[in-house]
Amino acid sequence: MKRNERLARHTSFKIGGPAQLWFEPVDILDLRRLVVATYKKEIPLRVIGMGSNILVDDRGIQGIVIRLNSSYFKRITVPNSSLTYDMKQRDSCIINVGAGLSVNRLLRYAQSKGLSGLESLAGIPGTVGGVLVMNAGDVGDKVLHITVMDKQGRIKTIKRRQAGFGYRESKLDYYIILNVDFQLSRWDSRMIQKKIDRFLEYRRKTQDLYWPSAGCFFKNPSITKRRINTKHRSTSMSLGSAAYFIERCGLKGSFVGDAAVSLKHANFIINKGRASFSDVLKLKDCITKCVEGKFNLRLEPEVRIWR
Repeated sequence: MKRNERLARHTSFKIGGPAQLWFEPVDILDLRRLVVATYKKEIPLRVIGMGSNILVDDRGIQGIVIRLNSSYFKRITVPNSSLTYDMKQRDSCIINVGAGLSVNRLLRYAQSKGLSGLESLAGIPGTVGGVLVMNAGDVGDKVLHITVMDKQGRIKTIKRRQAGFGYRESKLDYYIILNVDFQLSRWDSRMIQKKIDRFLEYRRKTQDLYWPSAGCFFKNPSITKRRINTKHRSTSMSLGSAAYFIERCGLKGSFVGDAAVSLKHANFIINKGRASFSDVLKLKDCITKCVEGKFNLRLEPEVRIWR
């Protein structure tokens, strides 16, 4: 337990004031003791992974920020149930993964064991718990069960259909994710590595990885066709990329303070040195208003904003 731990040290944006308290539990019992105590005293509780999808207020955060950083929460095991399951589907395997494990380490393990299905996560700088909450890379499709702890310290198992996986969302925000059962397919390790390499190369070519950021700032609009109004005409088009609309507004390279819209990827807001929480929010509002005014389309943030 630490007091006034500066969160800028723990976020990919490199922005954020101190957490009132910072806690890294040793195991589930250690975690549960804290959760029960905070629930009784109504102390705010947040969970952080690698901080790659959050923007934190420069004034800091009241309450406790938890990080599952001990080896206990980073384990990978093959449950006994997987043996029975494989009798029916010999080309599949179930692995149980701790929520604190990094995506990079999970992919290295899966590739070494010839287990496929998670390659779309390659290059995402997060933990297993974080990608589940955001359903990054549509990881929810590979989930069987998730073990969680609620804010009263009760442990329960959630099935995939109960998790509410959707585009960049789930219903897991209320819980502290402890571990997850993934159902993966058996495949040649070399082919898995080639697929991982393709995802990594695509991200290197298309994303701005040089400056601190939180990745794509806005969710992509619906990909279904709908009417989009511009100042000049009304037209029907297929939506997909928030970056497309931001770029059409001529906002690449625009900035507030040291917060700027990336010249490489218009949906990246980057920190060019000393960007503040306020700088990023002002730039976000500018982008939102411009896109809404020109296309009658309101972009929703993908990044979680902590105040």
